[in-house]
Amino acid sequence: MMENLIIAKARQDALQRKMEERRLRLQEEANRRFAASGSVTAEEQEQRILYTNVLEYEQDHDWPKQWKVNIRKNPEDTSLVSGLVSYLLSQSDHPVVKLLRRHQYRIYNRLYPIVSKGLPRSPAPVVAGISQHSQFSSRKPEEASQICRW
Repeated sequence: MMENLIIAKARQDALQRKMEERRLRLQEEANRRFAASGSVTAEEQEQRILYTNVLEYEQDHDWPKQWKVNIRKNPEDTSLVSGLVSYLLSQSDHPVVKLLRRHQYRIYNRLYPIVSKGLPRSPAPVVAGISQHSQFSSRKPEEASQICRW
C-alpha cells in the first residue's frame, strides 16, 4: 500500500512538472508573439496572459482545431466566422468568454449603483411619446407614413 502511494506521488509530481513546462513554453511563445520594446503595460500583460490561456485551451480541446481547418478550407465563407464566434461564446470555459464575463461583471458592478439610485423622472418625454402615438393611431396609415419619415 505504501509503495502505491509513493508511485502515485511520483506520477503526480511528474505530471505537475510536465504541466509547468508546458505553461512556460506557452508563455514563452506568447512573449515572442507580443515582443515589445520597453516596459510592458498592464493591457499588454493581460493580452499575453489571454493569448497563453487560449493556446493552452486549444491544446486541450479539439474543436478549435476543427474550426481552423474549416476556415482554412473556405476562407471566403463568412458564415464560418460567425458560426465560430457563436460557438466560442457558447463555451463557458474558453478564456475569451471568461474575460468577457469578467468585464461584464465589472461593468455591471459599476453601473448598478448608478441605476439603482434611479434616474430623475421627467413626464415630458413620456407624455410626448404618448401624444405622438395617439396622433398617428388616430390618422389613416397613409397620413401617418407621410408624417413619420425616419
